[in-house]
Amino acid sequence: MSWIKNKNVIITGVSTGIGKELAKLFVNKYHCKVLGVARSVGKLEALKAELGENFSFYPMDISSRENWEAFAAGAATEFKPDILINNAGMIHPFANICDLSDRDVERTVNTNYLSHIYAARTMIPVLEKSAYPGYVNIASASALLPVAGQSIYSSTKAAVYAMSECIRQEYEGEGWYVGYVLPGPVKTDLYNAKASDGAEAKAKVKDGLITKIGQTAPHAAKVICRCMARRQSRIVLGAVAHLMGFGHQLFPRTVPSMASKLMSVVPLQSFKDIFKNTKANKAARKAQRKALKAEKKAK
Repeated sequence: MSWIKNKNVIITGVSTGIGKELAKLFVNKYHCKVLGVARSVGKLEALKAELGENFSFYPMDISSRENWEAFAAGAATEFKPDILINNAGMIHPFANICDLSDRDVERTVNTNYLSHIYAARTMIPVLEKSAYPGYVNIASASALLPVAGQSIYSSTKAAVYAMSECIRQEYEGEGWYVGYVLPGPVKTDLYNAKASDGAEAKAKVKDGLITKIGQTAPHAAKVICRCMARRQSRIVLGAVAHLMGFGHQLFPRTVPSMASKLMSVVPLQSFKDIFKNTKANKAARKAQRKALKAEKKAK
């Protein structure tokens, strides 16, 4: 029998996407009790109606340290969890780092990275009481291959990736299962478009190349559960994610350039602006190098 069956599982970001599909699998296939954490009470109530008595929920903003402290001391302790899956996250608008608002930067860092620190420091002592403790962080393949226009998002996911490996080394020898997931494109909210991107352009994205190569949330959740059952620590989801990781290691300049070209065909103005600026900067640097060479020859 798989070690993940009949466990008490806490999942953050449970109202949509991978988190929602994980909750369904743990309740329906692995006969677990799930405590779901998210902000939207309406979506949590709808999921409760769908999954029944083995699903309960706790509305919470995971970006607050105080919220995690209260959760760990109260609802989480009462629930007696065996496994925590930190799935909640956000994508900031696709923009140059200098064009992001302070609010975009702070929200992304707080939600995608600091929340994982708060979760680890408050919940690991709670999970230690389980005979089979498990701790899983959902990061992103962007940690393996950062992409222009997602500077803060990519860096937070890289930080979660590094922190997760450290936690694995610190606790895995004590009987823990510690895993971290690096998904490639998933057909959920792949793009956070600007208001300047029209409705027609956003509609085109749904049929675009990048959306087509993305995996579905149900498929991603199934793979995560299978890997957890095998106690696999590093879980890279999808062929695209594997290509991003290995490709960047082997060809650190060529592969990011190819990724940029692929992203540049997305019919959103925010995407076009990023890669237009990138091309302009490259052209300016090329002209500058040419001028310097000419100056040296003249001397």
